[in-house]
Amino acid sequence: MLLPILLLFILTHAVLILDGLANHLWVLPEVVRGTHTAMARDVSQIGALAVFLLFMRAYSLGAGNYTGIEAVSNGLQILKEPRFATAKRTMAYMALSLAFMAGGILVCYLLWHASPQEGGP
Repeated sequence: MLLPILLLFILTHAVLILDGLANHLWVLPEVVRGTHTAMARDVSQIGALAVFLLFMRAYSLGAGNYTGIEAVSNGLQILKEPRFATAKRTMAYMALSLAFMAGGILVCYLLWHASPQEGGP
């Protein structure tokens, strides 16, 4: 019952991400240089450990994305045979779709120079 909704979600996000990348791909060299410069500046100002801890904080905030993988692990007994192969394939699809969605959105933020507004909404 939920499969059409999930497929529509994935399809619309894939189209938007690919369109966002295609329309601003020419900015990529500038974005890579700017990101490298900003990273070097941050490491020199606050230190490599602080930058690493910021990355770990961001990673931990996204850890809720692992609940789907945990659900597959916990529901292994209800998967069709061969269970291990089915679970492995399901988790690979989940990991690839998550990597594409999260990575694509982050790269689009960089390419489009998206940033929060002063004062907020």
